[in-house]
Order: sequence, then C-alpha cells, then structure tokens
Amino acid sequence: MRIATLAALAAAALASTANATPISWDVEAIVARTNLPAIGPIAVGDAFSAAFTFDSAQAGTPLGFWDAYAYFNVFDSFSLNIAGKSLNLGPQSTDLGFVREANWLGNQTIPGSPQQLQMAAVVYDGVDAYQAYLSFEFTDTSTFPLGTLPQSPPSLASATLRDFSVYRPVNGDPRNGAIFVAGGNVQSITAVTPVPEPTTLSLLLLAFAPLLMRRRGVQVQRSAETRAR
Repeated sequence: MRIATLAALAAAALASTANATPISWDVEAIVARTNLPAIGPIAVGDAFSAAFTFDSAQAGTPLGFWDAYAYFNVFDSFSLNIAGKSLNLGPQSTDLGFVREANWLGNQTIPGSPQQLQMAAVVYDGVDAYQAYLSFEFTDTSTFPLGTLPQSPPSLASATLRDFSVYRPVNGDPRNGAIFVAGGNVQSITAVTPVPEPTTLSLLLLAFAPLLMRRRGVQVQRSAETRAR
C-alpha cells in the first residue's frame, strides 16, 4: 500500500513538473537606426539583445479578438542588453490597460497576408523605463501557431519583417506614447536550455528513501526468520 501511494505521489509530481517547464529564448539584433542617446551611446552596427522567459503552462488563456490572440503578463523575466547596460522587467501589473502595453505577446493571421507575431515588455534602468518591442511577419503561417506559446522559437527562414525596437515611454507609461530610441533587425532567436533544478519528484523520492529502506529491511528479516523455521 505504501509503495502504491508513493508511486501515485511520484507520478503526480512528475506531471506537475513537466507542465511547469519555463521556456527561455535569446534574441540577437543589430542596430540599424537611432534617435535618442537616452540609455547611453548607441551607434549603427552595434549589437543588442534580449533574453526572456515565459511558462506556457501558466501563461493563462489568450484573449482572442477577430483573427488575433494575445497573452498578457506572459513574461516571467525579460532583460534588454544595450549600450553596455542590462535593463530588467518590472513587476507584473493588475492594470490591464498598462499590461497591454507593458508585458504581452500576441499573434495574428489574416487570410492572404503574412502571419504577424509581436511582443513587448517595459524594462527598467534603475527608475527609468524603456519599452522593448519586437515585431515579425512570416510568409509561412504555420511558423507560430495561432493562439499558442510553442516550446521552441519560430524559425526566421520565412520572416519578411523581424524588427526589434526600443522606445522611451512618456512619463514612464507607454499608454502616454513613446519616443523611439533605437532599433534594428533580429539576427537570431534561439532557445536556452534551463539549468536543471531539484524537481518535486526527486525531492519526494529522497524523502521516502528511508521508508523504502526500512521496508526492505523488514522484508529481509522476515525472509531470514522464515528460512530459520
């Protein structure tokens, strides 16, 4: 009975662990145009990048409208590396009006048109807010399945647009508008393999190890007693 209970707990833990795997992507880009040196010195040809993580099992149900879907508060982390600095995602907000500009990912497929994928995150350099905005268009409309968060990043093979831009929100709130800082073309999107951490399953097995060893010891003792008789 105890073995069966342990097996059931382990199976449940394994299932919950499998559904909670964070998805991490790295995006590399090259500056093609600049406007404000707000963050620091930025020149055409400079490299800049972003690294972000989201959890497809915990992102919630996307909001659908017409032929588009969007996930809000989708990013667990988002860092923008530009001008020698690393800007990081602020706390999630319950204000949907703010979230619709500050932490979201969405895609759209219009019949006869390229598939669109867009995402945005407000990141901070201290108290100064900036908005990272990525926009893609794919002629292969199966690249990023509509209304989904895939485990692997989309291929850029059919991308006709792969823009990565940085803005300075007016008064720190993108709903007030934003001023263009710099932007360029995405060179690559790659998946990052997360560093394994102790899972619930392994912790459960570790906790029940003494019980299993004790049970095994009892079984061995009983077998010895039976042979002695």
